[in-house]
Amino acid sequence: MQITTLPLGRMQANGYIVKADDGTAAVVDPGDEAERLLRYLNGEELRVTAVWLTHGHFDHIGAAAALRTVFSCPIVALAAEASLLADPQKNLSSVFSPAPLSLTADTLLADGDTFSFGGETVEVLHTPGHTSGSCCYKLGDRLFTGDTLFDGSVGRTDFPTGDPTALSLSLGRLAAIPDDLCVLPGHGAATTLAVQRTVNPYMR
Repeated sequence: MQITTLPLGRMQANGYIVKADDGTAAVVDPGDEAERLLRYLNGEELRVTAVWLTHGHFDHIGAAAALRTVFSCPIVALAAEASLLADPQKNLSSVFSPAPLSLTADTLLADGDTFSFGGETVEVLHTPGHTSGSCCYKLGDRLFTGDTLFDGSVGRTDFPTGDPTALSLSLGRLAAIPDDLCVLPGHGAATTLAVQRTVNPYMR
């Protein structure tokens, strides 16, 4: 399993291409620059089988519909995020994006759900706070955290459906994971849970 990070759009949200050994790929949070993503995927001769969304903000979903059209692949998100994905005001695209975005996920997940990718199991963790339907995807020793957890910081909670109390509980859940997972956040550099337990004030 190989993971490539592409910071996308003016917000430089991390889009992740997860490559399996059989030439298939999943794309996590394709936030923008659909043409750039497609050039990369075609150049690597990858076939996208799914788009995984950690949450529904505009800077994480902007290229999802284009990937679904080109590859006929499902968009996956937490069921609790469905209304935010569909509402341009809640997903902030009506404020920050040139064109309002309304997106419907094809597969709606719940906390604790699992699915298979590349012969490995992906576990879904509901981590509300940044938005009500924010989630993390655990794949082996890697954890895609979206805007729930950054290196030294966390996602803000003053946008629609944000909740600081819920975020604190979600961070406590992540801090309690016994394994030292590699954290792949929605913005900024990768880190580990062990490092964040030490340096991140929001996880203490």
